[in-house]
Amino acid sequence: MVELARAERNWLDELFSCLNTIEQMLTNLENWRSWFMELVENLEFTNQNIQQLTKGPDVIFDELQNLKLDEGFIRLVVNNATNDFMELVPQTRQLLDELIQKDVYIQSLQSPVLEIVEQRLSRLKEVNYAELLTQMQQLIAATYNAPTKEDFLLNLSKLLHIFGGWRRMLQLEDPELDSPRAMEQFLEGVRSTVRNMTQLTHAFEGFIKARNLADYYVRQAELSLIRMMLTYEGHADSWWSTFIDSPFGEVAQLIPEQLDPHQLLIGVTHSLALLEDLENRLLPEMPSIQTTIGRLGEFLQSPTVKLYEEIYQTRLTTWNEYEPQWVRALIQLRTQLHALIKKHGRLE
Repeated sequence: MVELARAERNWLDELFSCLNTIEQMLTNLENWRSWFMELVENLEFTNQNIQQLTKGPDVIFDELQNLKLDEGFIRLVVNNATNDFMELVPQTRQLLDELIQKDVYIQSLQSPVLEIVEQRLSRLKEVNYAELLTQMQQLIAATYNAPTKEDFLLNLSKLLHIFGGWRRMLQLEDPELDSPRAMEQFLEGVRSTVRNMTQLTHAFEGFIKARNLADYYVRQAELSLIRMMLTYEGHADSWWSTFIDSPFGEVAQLIPEQLDPHQLLIGVTHSLALLEDLENRLLPEMPSIQTTIGRLGEFLQSPTVKLYEEIYQTRLTTWNEYEPQWVRALIQLRTQLHALIKKHGRLE
């Protein structure tokens, strides 16, 4: 049972880690888009100019020369963009490395919402994203340090070409997204996904904490009794299973004569306190906890998460039936122990 609970916690932690990394990656892509749009707008690129970015460094070089921008101004634009670029590269590298490591797990979720993430990860592996990021990093440094205007524009052209290819690759080569209007609609969809992903990821983190807290309280409530049975010559775990499954009214017959009733009473009292604390802490949160896992399953459209949601709902139903029985048995055991202690006191 403990191993099963640990495996479930590991699965939930992995799911949260995936969602958290994807959410950060989506935000990272939005930051790249903002960086790119600010750069090309400051360079006075039109939408038509932007569409030339995949046609080769020579074409971009000609476009830049045709803009006839002052060298001091264009260097200032690139210099201002360099700091943000240098911050985005290591962050992007780290997030992509993490996503690549989680790719198999993401595939196991079978989520059509996350399928687009898998497709892009596949393309990023094909083009060797680490090398591509290094090239871009080297080019912006070379642009920044270029001694002449021609060298400056050549390096900037190469950088914009790679970035244009990167942008096209993230579009999965969809030519319709070359249209500024279509691209804006696509990005609005991405922003909506980011917002939903952020809200659900944070809510899901709360679900995991609540679930782990409940698991801790239940396990400790069991162990409080089992620990107090350690001086009993029989098997504590077996005794616990027999006790909890026994018909109401037979509790007194299950108390071993050789066991110190005071010791067992400590365990019973502690178990009841833990169960009461669990109910007071989590009962008010149960509606939102149930809603969170349901919303997550609906959002991801993942059969794996949907199955977990169904199992969790079944578990809650079982717990609602089981917990009152457990408490009644503990209260009856406490009553019998008090009577036994009182009887021993009279005999002495």
